Amino acid sequence: MDISNGISDFLTHCRYEKNLSEKTIKAYYIDISQFEHFLKESELTTKLESVDKSIIKKYSQLLSIHKPKTIKRKVAAIKTKFNFFEYDDIIIVNPFRKIKINIKESVLLPKVMNLKEVENILRISYRERNKIQNKQTYTYLSSIKSIAIIELLFATGIRVSDLCNIRTNDIDLESGLLIVKGKGNKIAVIIIAINDFDNPDGGGTPHSW
Repeated sequence: MDISNGISDFLTHCRYEKNLSEKTIKAYYIDISQFEHFLKESELTTKLESVDKSIIKKYSQLLSIHKPKTIKRKVAAIKTKFNFFEYDDIIIVNPFRKIKINIKESVLLPKVMNLKEVENILRISYRERNKIQNKQTYTYLSSIKSIAIIELLFATGIRVSDLCNIRTNDIDLESGLLIVKGKGNKIAVIIIAINDFDNPDGGGTPHSW
């Protein structure tokens, strides 16, 4: 089968049989068309059944100018196409069956806030709380909860998802212990020092946990 005809059949399958979104289909079309252009420009082949793992490797090397995520997407699109052709018995040998392409993504370290930024967040939180006169209102209690959340995040370094899973019985105010359940049901016991939230100095100094 000619590669151009193969693209049309594959996209029809994606649209009407797999019910993929138009955005996904468009991305498939772009990535597969680029592969077709590569085959024609390099004069390697115009037939689906002639594409072998050596051609896939050459194309992967050509893609090395892109970011790892982009390379993965483009290779995945081509692989999905050939899996479809194999499943429909259009090709006998799938070139991806005996090839392993390892694409390593660089690890992006999270940006860390500096001390001044942390102090500003805490100072503003306490200042806003101190503006509330009635301590029995929901607004005041909500501000206390926000301060507790912010201080707990900064003081312990726990993940937001772990913090959201904390329940009342996970906190022992008398002994100053906090039980945090993380990934894989792993349990961590954190010692916290709790001060009175009614800060007498007007909210300029953050409390410590």
